[in-house]
Amino acid sequence: MEKESDSAKESESQEKDLGQEWEWKAAASDMGQRKDVLTAQAPGPWKGKEVSHVPVVVSSGGRCTVSVPHPSRTPEHWIEWLWAQDDATGAVVAVKKFAPNEAPEITFDLPAGVTSVTAFESCNL
Repeated sequence: MEKESDSAKESESQEKDLGQEWEWKAAASDMGQRKDVLTAQAPGPWKGKEVSHVPVVVSSGGRCTVSVPHPSRTPEHWIEWLWAQDDATGAVVAVKKFAPNEAPEITFDLPAGVTSVTAFESCNL
């Protein structure tokens, strides 16, 4: 009985994690559809801060790492979300929400058929 109980707890934990993952993917997809997404070429009010707010994408051997060289990791200002979208379809292929003290970086396997991605970030401001 103890093994079944542990297994049930593990399954419940995985379901909660999966639920959060879908919630984050939905939020990232919504953010990716916004018309006010800023870029290095069109930084809007963040002009002069592009270096610390534009995601860096490094791909090699089917793995991809997205990071943002943002110097601040405080409750007042941090990178809250990172996500990557398939360039061909716009589908979100990776997403992560960060706490104020976490380094904004995600590493993931590129899904089958995905050859390039564009990364996005959102800070808490």
